[in-house]
Amino acid sequence: MNGPRFPGVFGWLVRDTFKQAAASGLGWAALVLTTVATMVCLSAETHGPKEFKGEDGEPAEILPADDIEAPKADKEKSVTVARNRLTLLFGRLEVPLSRDGVDAVRFFHYTLASGMAETLGVFLALIGTASFLPTFLQPSNVIVLLAKPTPRWLLLAGKYAGVMLFVALHATLFAVTTWTALGMRTGVWNTTYLTAVPLLLVQFASFFGFSAVLATVFRSTVVSALGALLCWAACLGVNAAHHAMVAGPAPVKSAMLAPSAPTKGAVKKEPEVIKEWLPPPLDAKPAKRAEKTLEARLREAGNDPATGLDRQPAPSGRIPGAAPKPTYNPSLVAVVKVCYTMLPKPLDFGYVIFDELKAGDFVAMPPHYESLKAQGAIDLRWSVLTSLAFAGFLLLAACQQFASTDY
Repeated sequence: MNGPRFPGVFGWLVRDTFKQAAASGLGWAALVLTTVATMVCLSAETHGPKEFKGEDGEPAEILPADDIEAPKADKEKSVTVARNRLTLLFGRLEVPLSRDGVDAVRFFHYTLASGMAETLGVFLALIGTASFLPTFLQPSNVIVLLAKPTPRWLLLAGKYAGVMLFVALHATLFAVTTWTALGMRTGVWNTTYLTAVPLLLVQFASFFGFSAVLATVFRSTVVSALGALLCWAACLGVNAAHHAMVAGPAPVKSAMLAPSAPTKGAVKKEPEVIKEWLPPPLDAKPAKRAEKTLEARLREAGNDPATGLDRQPAPSGRIPGAAPKPTYNPSLVAVVKVCYTMLPKPLDFGYVIFDELKAGDFVAMPPHYESLKAQGAIDLRWSVLTSLAFAGFLLLAACQQFASTDY
């Protein structure tokens, strides 16, 4: 090793990281994944109106084609029946849609963004880069650099930055190419989808910082990879526990059919009460008696027979229809709140993606999200900032550990 070819040790370490990624095959694997995803997006096509609009230019009321009221709506021309289709693999795979073409592409964007920035993308990045720092910190590799008059913290920070730049490059390439491919095929250009890239980087920086601390202590690829994944799982558990304690149980809709995901401009229908199953009656009287029996049971339980929901006045801070909020040990609640405040929040990143892409138009609301927002118990900007602070703290800890290690 004759020294860096680029000015400064920092630049040389970044370049060395990219060479290491190419030598391990990780860079090529990332390019293959991006190519496959882009080809799938290039094969996508929506069939049917791009947007359903009424005569006044506002979003029209639409009804899914498989709805029981669709034939009647077709006959009376009262609402628009959605019969759009999404085809993939150049028509070999067809998916019927209950929404217009714009929302179909937005749903595609949401699926890619949540998979990239919330779960799969973070997992692959952590596992793929887990060997970079342990290999770099092996005495046989780092001893030559330690002989030079370069601060140790700069060596580790440069390697960390190289990994971050590598992940940023491939995440950006994935997002831009898939976004461009879908836009070319469908004519829908939703730039909000590109916000998945910085969200992925913030999450990755948090957990890769923990991997860096483990690498400076154990210099083991396996320990670094497993430790980062376990850190992610622990943070997810704390995140979910905090939200469950604050929001309480989800609303209980006894004797009520679960509503489907909302559709933009869709006709609102009253909840349908589940009837008891009975053999085909000879007349309407047995069925009517069964309904009355069901209504009597709902009234006895304090529920509204029309909806099946709790009709009693809800205590302060409780959503109508929800089960009573359980009582938790105060010490446990305090510990969970402190941990939630300090640690990264993977679940909240899913909420950020949901908010940014306005996914509530076409998918069901995430658990507890509506209750947390109503209570003002969640601040998604704070979730991102604490994750960045956690990443910075762990990087400082890793640099300190590396500076105090004897070689």
